[in-house]
Amino acid sequence: MKDLDKFKARVIKRDPMKALDSHLLNILLNEKSKIYIDLTLGIFCHNPMKNNGEEFIELLYEKVIDYVIDIESRKILIDLAIYCPNKDLLLYIKSGNTIEIIEVQGKKVHSLVFEGDKVNFGDKLFYVVTNKNEVHVIKSHLKGIVLFIGEVFSNGIQNEIMVIAKEENIYELSRCKY
Repeated sequence: MKDLDKFKARVIKRDPMKALDSHLLNILLNEKSKIYIDLTLGIFCHNPMKNNGEEFIELLYEKVIDYVIDIESRKILIDLAIYCPNKDLLLYIKSGNTIEIIEVQGKKVHSLVFEGDKVNFGDKLFYVVTNKNEVHVIKSHLKGIVLFIGEVFSNGIQNEIMVIAKEENIYELSRCKY
């Protein structure tokens, strides 16, 4: 699988010492959990498709930012498929697409949207509680679809990272019926 090889190469490039430890890939990837997608039919399945749909392997969600999304260049590094259980759909975006990253921090951060939600200019994305217990609202400055929401804690401060991509760059796939 080309994307798995790309991913393994990215892990090695990012930290060559970890390349010696195949255990790392076993931690990051769950090769028993796969999905198959067919862009022409707009569907995804957990079982191989008759027409050999493209195969994706589950990656530890918390590592998406480290290995799949480049924060500095604001690009998707390898083809990405994210399952949205609240909508029972799969979001697919090809590598190389530009994304927008919204990063907020505070004593408490509450996301008001989920992966797969469409956002418009001015939509509320987060409530942020400051150290002074003030509540701030973070609003969207763009139109798109939420791809990823990640959380990082450090020294009592909560950081949230939200990744939004333009709607025209994302394929929304529904579950197959067979």
